Amino acid sequence: MTWLLMAAAVILAAGCGVPPPPPERPTFERVAVNQRAVGIPYGPVVLFRIDEQLVAFRISNVPLSGYGIEYEWNTSAVDAAVFETTSTGAGETEEKTRPGSIQAGPLVMEWSRGSEKYGWLYWPDDSGGISVSSITFRSVVSIDLQDPQIFWYKQEMFD
Repeated sequence: MTWLLMAAAVILAAGCGVPPPPPERPTFERVAVNQRAVGIPYGPVVLFRIDEQLVAFRISNVPLSGYGIEYEWNTSAVDAAVFETTSTGAGETEEKTRPGSIQAGPLVMEWSRGSEKYGWLYWPDDSGGISVSSITFRSVVSIDLQDPQIFWYKQEMFD
C-alpha cells in the first residue's frame, strides 16, 4: 500500500496533466483560488473566461487609502486563436462597510482589499460560467492563449 501512495505522489509531482495547487496568496505570476474567491495581484492582467468571452482584467491603480481600486478591462472571443480586443472599459470601486463591486464587460464580482499587493474577487452566487486562468500576463498584448501553463480554475473545483 505504501508503494502505491509513493507512486501516486511521484506521478503528481511529475505533472502528468494535473496542475499544481494554486498558491494561498497571489503572486505577480499566479492567481490564488479557493471556494470563496480569486486572489489577484495588483498590476498584471488576470484572464477570466465567462461563457463565450474572455475578459482581461487589470487593477491599474490603488489610491493611497488602499480601500479602493481603479481597473481596466478588455474582452475577446473565447474561440479566437489570439486575444483580439472586441470591447474595452475602465472603472473604480471602493470597499467601505462591504466589498466593492466591479463590472468588466460580462464579469461582475465583488472586490475587497487583501494587502498592498493584492485583492480578492469573490465568486458570484451563480459562478457556473466563470473560470480564471492560473497565470497572469504583463499586458493585454502579451496574452498567449496557447501557453501550456494556462489552467482554467472554476469555483466548484474547491468545494
